[in-house]
Amino acid sequence: MRFAIQMHKMKSTQGFTLIEVMTALVVGLIMLLVGIPAYNALMASNQVTAHVNDFAGAIQLARSEAVKRGGAVTICPQAANGSCSGAWANGWMVFPDRDGAGVRDMNDRAEDPVRVWQVAAGDVTPTFTNMPAYIRFLASGELDTTNAAGGMTFSFEFPHCEGNQVRQFAISTTGQMTVTKTSCTSGS
Repeated sequence: MRFAIQMHKMKSTQGFTLIEVMTALVVGLIMLLVGIPAYNALMASNQVTAHVNDFAGAIQLARSEAVKRGGAVTICPQAANGSCSGAWANGWMVFPDRDGAGVRDMNDRAEDPVRVWQVAAGDVTPTFTNMPAYIRFLASGELDTTNAAGGMTFSFEFPHCEGNQVRQFAISTTGQMTVTKTSCTSGS
C-alpha cells in the first residue's frame, strides 16, 4: 500500500491588513515627532561648532600670517562694504595691518583681506560678549596688547542656549588661544 502525502500549499498573503498599515503609520509618525526636534537641535549644534571653529581658525590664521609676513595682522568685524565695522555677528576678516590702525585701509591694496568669513542668513547667530574692536597679532606672533592688556577673553553665546553651550575664547599675550565651554548666561 502506498501512502501518499499530500502537501497543501499555504496561501501566500496578498498585502497588508488594515491593522498592520495603521500600526506602521503610527510608529512612523512617532519617529517623526521625536526625530524632527532632535534633528533641528543637531543642526543648530553643528552651526555653533562651525562658527566656533571658523573663529578659532581666523585667530590661528592671523597669528601665523603675522609671523609669516613679518608684520601686524588684524582680525576685525566685517561690514558689507569690506571695511571693518562693530558687528562681529555679520562676519569677520583677517588682513595685513600695515599702518597698525586696527581697521582696514580700503585704498591700500597691501591691506586686502587674506580671508573673509561671513555668517550666512538663517544660520544660528551668536551673541558676542566682551569683544574687542579688533584682534591684532604682531610679527612675533604675540597678541598686540594695545587694546588687550594681559590678553583678552571673550565669548560666543547662541540663541536657546542650554547647559554649557557658551564658548569662551582666551588669547594670552603670547598669542596662545584656548576655547572652553561655560554655562549659559541668558537662559533663553
